Amino acid sequence: MSSNANGPVFLLTPGSFATPIAYTRPAEALRAKGYDAQIIDLLSVGDGTRQPPATMEDDAAHIRKAILSVIDGPNPRDVILAPHSYSGIPTTCAAKGLDKKSRQAEGKSTAVTGIIYLTSFILSEGESLRSIMAEFDALPEPLLSGVPGGYLPQFPKEFAPVVFNDLSAEDGLKFLGYMAQHASDSYDGKVSYAAWKDIPCVTMIPSIDSVVPVPMQEAMYERAVKAGGSIERILVEGAGHGLPVSRTDLVVEQMIKLANRV
Repeated sequence: MSSNANGPVFLLTPGSFATPIAYTRPAEALRAKGYDAQIIDLLSVGDGTRQPPATMEDDAAHIRKAILSVIDGPNPRDVILAPHSYSGIPTTCAAKGLDKKSRQAEGKSTAVTGIIYLTSFILSEGESLRSIMAEFDALPEPLLSGVPGGYLPQFPKEFAPVVFNDLSAEDGLKFLGYMAQHASDSYDGKVSYAAWKDIPCVTMIPSIDSVVPVPMQEAMYERAVKAGGSIERILVEGAGHGLPVSRTDLVVEQMIKLANRV
């Protein structure tokens, strides 16, 4: 195993309802290649006892704190962000002012140098998960109306083939078991900063995603590019929403490619 002690730190952020354990597979694959990989939990995900439930803004502040602990830590390192699904929204907001140009203007040598969106939301300022999903008529009840001030319940077993439609039935149930409840109001959190305008990005779009519709992912990518985003699009044939676990090797390969490119 080669050492990349001076290379970037990869920070993975889970999707909606997901706990960190579901992302150990890509994190361990990166570590096996000598990279430092960390998984950030989401404050909005849990057993439903946190009151008041965390907002998207709470998630963003939590993610930002994790980023700063690396780029301004005792041994400052660059960071590559790898958000999955919902976490593309708070992760994007968390990177405000942490791009290379802004950091250099402050005399800092480390920054967020890349973002790889894993079947994730790439939104503009003022948009939220609920607003974009409603635009594409892609959010079923009760997720669309939500549970104001409360939590969306954990998905039942019957939902495993939907989320993990490119995994075996056994693996789908296993990874569904790593999911918890999600704070409903976080879906209304509006993007305050579009990091993809200032930071080199990659978006990996699974061709058979049945959670975040593929046409919507394509539209988000096209809108961002039209707005000046520097984003590379990678279509992953035959892959579903559980991309980080179903196509771990490809995801890790693209994360390292991005790190070597920026």
